[in-house]
Amino acid sequence: MFSESFRSHLFRLLDIPRNPTGKTPPRVGHAYWHLFYNRLGAGVPESLREVNPRRPGRPWRVRKNHQHVSEGFPTEHLRIMAAQCEAVMGCYSSWPAFLAGWDELYPPIEFLPRGIKAELADGRQLFFGFAVN
Repeated sequence: MFSESFRSHLFRLLDIPRNPTGKTPPRVGHAYWHLFYNRLGAGVPESLREVNPRRPGRPWRVRKNHQHVSEGFPTEHLRIMAAQCEAVMGCYSSWPAFLAGWDELYPPIEFLPRGIKAELADGRQLFFGFAVN
């Protein structure tokens, strides 16, 4: 899903040396979340956290998140984003400058609650749900 060239650009922009063992600091995982999963669609980050949780006491998830993206359009969209991200990364020399440019191309999807709970004076609770398009 993510090429070696993509990883090289990511580590270069984050100013993180490559570890020969393949282990990466949590900051790299956070970058993947910020670059892709927070931009795929409403509810995607929450769903990925449900199906691929971190193990207690561990900073890493059991599997790679892209393994849990639905086949078809979502996976193809992620592949296109990864290729575009790699191309854009090559044009920048600093993480903040790259991120500003990337945010223009793919703005992060802001978290919106699924609804609002209200408690009435008589103790009843109401839930106002709304759909996000």
